[in-house]
Amino acid sequence: MSQRKDKNLKTGLQNRVKKQKDRIFQLRNRYQTIFNHSEQAVIVWNRNLEIIDWNNSAEDLFGWSKEEMINENLIDVLINDEDRNFVESLLDKNLDNLKTKSIHKIKTKTGKIVCCEWHNIPVTDFNSRVIEVLSVIKECLSSELKGDNLVYYDPLTEIYNRRYYEEELKRLNTSRQLPLSIILADVNRLKLTNDIFGHQQGDKLLKEVAEIINSSTRVEDIIARWGGDEFGILLPNTNTKETKKIMRRIKMACHNSSLKPIPPNISLGAATKRSQEEDINKIFNQAESRMYEDKEEEKSNSEDEVLNNLLEYLDSKIDGVVPYNKVVSLAEKFGRKVGLDEYELEKLTLLARYHDIGKVGIPEKILNKQERLTNEEWEEYLRHLPLGYDIAKSFSTLTPIADEILYHHESWNGTGYPQQLTGEEIPVLARMIYIVSYYYELITSVDCGMKMNVSCKFEYTEKEALEKIERYAGSLFDPKLVEEFLELFNF
Repeated sequence: MSQRKDKNLKTGLQNRVKKQKDRIFQLRNRYQTIFNHSEQAVIVWNRNLEIIDWNNSAEDLFGWSKEEMINENLIDVLINDEDRNFVESLLDKNLDNLKTKSIHKIKTKTGKIVCCEWHNIPVTDFNSRVIEVLSVIKECLSSELKGDNLVYYDPLTEIYNRRYYEEELKRLNTSRQLPLSIILADVNRLKLTNDIFGHQQGDKLLKEVAEIINSSTRVEDIIARWGGDEFGILLPNTNTKETKKIMRRIKMACHNSSLKPIPPNISLGAATKRSQEEDINKIFNQAESRMYEDKEEEKSNSEDEVLNNLLEYLDSKIDGVVPYNKVVSLAEKFGRKVGLDEYELEKLTLLARYHDIGKVGIPEKILNKQERLTNEEWEEYLRHLPLGYDIAKSFSTLTPIADEILYHHESWNGTGYPQQLTGEEIPVLARMIYIVSYYYELITSVDCGMKMNVSCKFEYTEKEALEKIERYAGSLFDPKLVEEFLELFNF
């Protein structure tokens, strides 16, 4: 009885193993059939960038047979020389930063250069570690070269350009692709980034946005850089609900970005064509209108975050600790002492925190130099005044104090910057913050000595700082305000 039971168990186990083997064979055969007969070129490569599989369409597109390509290095064989360094950095060995979509110029067996769009699909093990990559490759609409750039390709962001987008919009505008959704995206504060940190940082911001959109969309979606700071996304066979999911992914990815000091922030608008009778141009206009609505909302919602990022970035550039809270506290006491109303007092405390915001665009070596600045360095240092003004005008929170930021280095006797204003021509809050900030620079030695372009003692005692401020009454500082300020210390 026991032997019969053991035999039945053994037979049952063997049957299950056979079924599993048959199932694995069936799945493998199904994969191989799909792989080999796909209309798209498909290659599989491993962590060492070695090609381990190559389908028939890849042979048709590139000219090499599967036998010729197995174990060959992906970059050595396929990537055009001018793209080699870029692709090597892109496909690092750990594959942590693998792009889901990219465009490269590929060299074929005959030496012809072909523009190809790659869709990379990571294959992971049980520990979610990428062990292989399956790349689906299709030829761009045109491989015609125009100078060094492909006519459908934006070389900065490595995605399609407006020309390609418009052609694809025409192609997809059929009943087969309905519902067809359009997302338009506008990068917020690109101009501000360029103005403060230069176009190189602005380019980084655009690249980051392109990568975020790329990683948040699907293989079948069309992504293009529409204009300077605008992107377009075409989503075939995508309803409104799914479109909103994709938009949320994009927004969340922007929020989680590590790019500093001005992180990516995108305004999005979408519309969906549901019937062939609808005019695609009207759908586009709806998406654009909604994007501008979102832009107004994003502008106010993200202001505090961006301003805090800028202050943190400024702190990281300056040697020593900037005592913002103490500056604000002293400014408030000073304001109450001279009898400011609540609105002006609120402006003064805001000015105390942000009067030097323009220094985010000044080189560290100038901000932290302890010796006398050269004439050229001094001119560069003073650039923080108009730069701070421009920053303030970009934020509704700071717009009321933009003039005070610009003029807080003006001197009572007309020898200040940037417009050599005299006496009461200088806004009173600018005159006040000049005294407060100068006091703290003397007693903390942070940025000390650069405002007058003269050397100063490191660090001043409270008594020495107040004596120096008293000495400059009537020249640098408003004498009446100096008198009020000194009384705060019973001096």
